[in-house]
Amino acid sequence: MHALPLQYNPHDMIIFIHVPKTAGTTMASIIRQNYPPEHRLRVAYYHAQAPNTKAETILNRHDFEQLSSDQKQPLRIILSDMPFGMHKMLPQGAKARYLTSLRHPVDRIISYYYYIRSRPESEAYQEMTAQNASLEDVTEALDFQNSQTRKLLGIEKIAGKDRPVTLDDIDQVKQNLADYFLFAGVSKRFDESLVLMKQTLGWPNIFYTRRNVTRKRPTVTQIAEETRQKIAAANAIDMQLYDYVSDHFDALVRQQGEPFQHKVRQFQRLNALYNRMRMARQRLGQVKRRVVQLV
Repeated sequence: MHALPLQYNPHDMIIFIHVPKTAGTTMASIIRQNYPPEHRLRVAYYHAQAPNTKAETILNRHDFEQLSSDQKQPLRIILSDMPFGMHKMLPQGAKARYLTSLRHPVDRIISYYYYIRSRPESEAYQEMTAQNASLEDVTEALDFQNSQTRKLLGIEKIAGKDRPVTLDDIDQVKQNLADYFLFAGVSKRFDESLVLMKQTLGWPNIFYTRRNVTRKRPTVTQIAEETRQKIAAANAIDMQLYDYVSDHFDALVRQQGEPFQHKVRQFQRLNALYNRMRMARQRLGQVKRRVVQLV
């Protein structure tokens, strides 16, 4: 991870690990802009039967494993919520590099909790409501404990047989990062991550609008200090992992020098313009529909 500069072989498969509430949905939308449907695949690990759309093929884990080597060969990138380890399912001899993004654990847990609260159709919402679970209460559940470490360690969620991660697991995660990850970013520095991806992977289009944002949630500072401390304690290993990845990210960005920061600022200005133009097109479309209705 974080070879300085980043080293990428265009023949390598890219596997993007989506950790919930780390700007992964936004990153996935950017990935789709840069890879045609025939060269990308989404693997939805937690779905017994994954849906498909005209724009994207989605397979569950079992169906992906059943694909032949010839069917997997054209793929250049996989988007998945599966834990680390998908490279073992690729054809013999194929090489893979991983991408992911992490978020400060306290902020991520708060966002994740209120995201579930905003989705009454979800099973997680039903369970949370049935137990009348508060933000403090959910830290007792494994899904709210060190999930980022678990994703990168490769512990698989099968029939509820999760085990808590321990301090002994940190060294293995660091080894996974060193051996297999092209890049691990941090969500609060999303734009810097994108410019690095453009430089390294040659992505032509990194413009974006934030997606799947949890809007109706308090800020971190609005949460009681006691609750924040409880979240941090329940995610102590994720805190260590986040600090480790953040330090490496800092080193990578520092190595790029001031010209890189100029590129980031330029991109931010252009992306703001892109979003204003996008909103203007949406408003124009609304006006046109209203005119048609009047005629």
